[in-house]
Amino acid sequence: MKFFTFIITLFYVVSSAFCANSKLNKFERYQSLSRSGPIDLDDSSYEDLTSKPRDYHVAVLLTAAEARYGCILCREFQPEWELIARSWNKGPKPDGLKMLFTTLDFSSGKATFQKLMLQTAPVLLVFPPTVGPFAKVDDAPVRFDFSGPISADQLYVWINRHLPEGPKPSLVRPINYVRLVSAVTILMGVITLFTVLSPYVLPIIQNRNLWAAFSLIAVLLFTSGHMFNHIRKVPYVVGDGKGGISYFAGGFSNQFGMETQIIAAVSLAMKVPRIADSKTQQVAVLIWGTVLFVQLGQSYYCHHIDLKEVIFKDPGLGVNFSAANPKESPDQICGKPNQKIQPQTTESQSVVNMSYLSLSMGVPSALIFATLYIRFASQEVSETPFYHVGVAITTIASLMELCVEPFFAVVQQYMLYKKRAIVETAAAFIKSLAALMFGIGYCLLVIFLERKYLTTQYTKVRRIFKSKSRSKTTKME
Repeated sequence: MKFFTFIITLFYVVSSAFCANSKLNKFERYQSLSRSGPIDLDDSSYEDLTSKPRDYHVAVLLTAAEARYGCILCREFQPEWELIARSWNKGPKPDGLKMLFTTLDFSSGKATFQKLMLQTAPVLLVFPPTVGPFAKVDDAPVRFDFSGPISADQLYVWINRHLPEGPKPSLVRPINYVRLVSAVTILMGVITLFTVLSPYVLPIIQNRNLWAAFSLIAVLLFTSGHMFNHIRKVPYVVGDGKGGISYFAGGFSNQFGMETQIIAAVSLAMKVPRIADSKTQQVAVLIWGTVLFVQLGQSYYCHHIDLKEVIFKDPGLGVNFSAANPKESPDQICGKPNQKIQPQTTESQSVVNMSYLSLSMGVPSALIFATLYIRFASQEVSETPFYHVGVAITTIASLMELCVEPFFAVVQQYMLYKKRAIVETAAAFIKSLAALMFGIGYCLLVIFLERKYLTTQYTKVRRIFKSKSRSKTTKME
């Protein structure tokens, strides 16, 4: 009986030893599967690898990389995760530190996802060892939730923070030969292009006048009010506290953005007429006129809200009835209902303000274009009789048309839409008919002149031919 008990005890001890050995050899068994990258798991292998006891660290990436799940982040991070596993497996590791990198896809581990109650992917779990020198009392896994795209370097730093202290394998990215070849090809192309174009490019680069111009522009730009405005972030304009706008800042160390542009425009107006060379003066007028025009458009665009407030500003009737006598209203004072006066006044004033806008933009444009037309006209055109008088009359007519624009806008505003449509339709029809008649008449005139010209030429050619024929006949006789 004692011998039988001894046999059973010995069998139990040996079987326990073999079981423990199989448990401890689990790391070597899975490590043999992870030579080139992370280990692909399923539900059963996940339970086996994360079960106790374990003398190793294991990192499990729970992901859904298949296209049918629509996880773009999972597919984008998969190469980074493979890079981490490959760098760890191939790099030198300290003695006693065991680490496995694994991947559990949703298609192979639905039960695990349900058990962990995961609603999103990817998720990283790092399990610490339960036995051995690096065992922890709390063997719960550490979780990392992905809030957005992340690189392998960032995640590798996070994993190393949860590993024992000591040297770790460095993260080694493989050489991107495609990028290397592309860079070499581009570099060779640039060198070849520079070699071919150097006879044309080098004189431009070595031009002292060009560098002097750039240097002067840079010096003036960085020492001017523009740099002050850029550094101090000054406002463009400010209110004066009385409902108006202040363009110039008080004091000696402040300025506004509009102030810089005004001073620049005044300086240009005083400097450009003093330029001796006429061509340089014309170029300066064109360039700075374009710059001022663009700045004006930018101001209108950037301050469109203020412009809208100005356009639809109501000047008021001059009397505040509610303040004078709250019991009386404009309708009672006038003796009859007058509910349409205020809306019509507001709409009319809005239209007038918009016409003022066209007037303010049209007057400078008319003067500038008239000046440019006189300056750039050829000598033959400028010597035409009454040339300057004609330009002046055209300019004055344009200004008069702009001045009557507010009145015309108000008249159109008060006219009914139906009447205005009838009048405009009739005017457009008459204008089109007149243009058509003028076009037909012009075509008939051209045809008549061409016919007359061709007839004349034909007669001349016939006479020449007859004269040559007669001369030949005379010579033969």
